[in-house]
Amino acid sequence: MVHVRYRTSWFQLPKMNPLFLLLIPPLAALLIVGWILFWTAFTHLHWIRFYHRIDQEPPSISRRGWLRFYLHTLGAALEIIWWACAHMFQNGLREPPGEKTGPPVICVHGFHMTGSCMWGIRRRLENRGRPTRSVFLGSPYQSAEVYAKPLARVMHDLRSQFNDQGFDIVAHSMGGLITRKVLADDPELAASARRIVTLGSPHHGTGLLSWIRFGPVYRMMSLDSPFIKALPDLRASAPGTEVTTVATEQDLIVYPVSTCFLPGSRQVTLKGLGHLGLLTDPEALDVIVEALAPVPHP
Repeated sequence: MVHVRYRTSWFQLPKMNPLFLLLIPPLAALLIVGWILFWTAFTHLHWIRFYHRIDQEPPSISRRGWLRFYLHTLGAALEIIWWACAHMFQNGLREPPGEKTGPPVICVHGFHMTGSCMWGIRRRLENRGRPTRSVFLGSPYQSAEVYAKPLARVMHDLRSQFNDQGFDIVAHSMGGLITRKVLADDPELAASARRIVTLGSPHHGTGLLSWIRFGPVYRMMSLDSPFIKALPDLRASAPGTEVTTVATEQDLIVYPVSTCFLPGSRQVTLKGLGHLGLLTDPEALDVIVEALAPVPHP
């Protein structure tokens, strides 16, 4: 008689109590919420220290205002996480449900984000008759040259698809710098850019990187960045483009407030919002819609 010995697998799932399995989702949610609040408090501390180091008082709000700020920041982060799960692969062109009211809008995300973070902005613009197209710049910690390539491709595609009607751009954070680089490198694309709105973009660098000093992120967006100093002014690279630069006084990622503004641009300062709130808050979305609205004929 032949005896057959069955060899058990080296990997076996441990037996788990069903009650423990039920606890996994709320524990994961608690961990995410805890990390968001910890990071917000951590950056808040360094934000205060930066302003004191340059002998300025940080833009203030009441204690109740700071409580609302933390809750709003938490809500914005959770909403963006949800968009990342629900709309991860939906960067392509989306047409408005009704009549078109203007050329397409290219939505450019910032550092450590994807095109899905622009979902709220896209939805608001589409409801007002604007086609939208998001772009994924690539994985974090790469050079500006790498990030510029997919954005330039999207711009060229839209120029061809819409018969050179032009396009508008909404760029968040680092996306504003990459937009400026692409337009500076390609005069044809610069000529097609009608209106640009940047949201919390570190046009002159950010104080956050005064204590985070590593890799291409630091070289690109620090306050003394050679990359930023070498970028042409939008008035020179895209002279016919209307530019709106938006900042929030309580931005704990890009500061001081003045770093978000470009000479010759329409400058909008919001209060009580965080860096992510620029992507989700109705007040910020209203500013974007208004800035991109077609000019009525007399």
